[in-house]
Amino acid sequence: MAPCSSRTGGCLNPDRRSSGSRYNVPPSAEFVARVSGIPTMAKLPHRETADGLDAAFIGVPIDTGTSNRPGARFGPRQIRVESAMLRAYNSGTRAAPYESLVVADIGDVNVNVYDLKDTCKRIREAYRKILATGCIPLTMGESS
Repeated sequence: MAPCSSRTGGCLNPDRRSSGSRYNVPPSAEFVARVSGIPTMAKLPHRETADGLDAAFIGVPIDTGTSNRPGARFGPRQIRVESAMLRAYNSGTRAAPYESLVVADIGDVNVNVYDLKDTCKRIREAYRKILATGCIPLTMGESS
């Protein structure tokens, strides 16, 4: 099978982990239905840690400090679900980030929905670990 290339429409191999590239290229919808599989950011592979990654998507599902309309805690999950529609190559800008960076989804910070102080401590610890690997965290979550 030919290796993946987002410029030519993606992998010819439906197993995204066998792309023939050292990068994680999202699978083409031609071979993997956008509605199938576990929802990771842009259908990228899930990793437990940021080791070996240039950048990593990470969710921070909190709304503990919200007073009126809670629900932001579901943001990272919904962003992942909607990101299935993203393509590996932007035809307008010609950007192909997955051909030059090793990117994966490393899940969410394990927050404490009952204790904002503890949640902030957990977020700091998670980001210290990510940054110690040299990885750039790409955060999904509340920003207020």
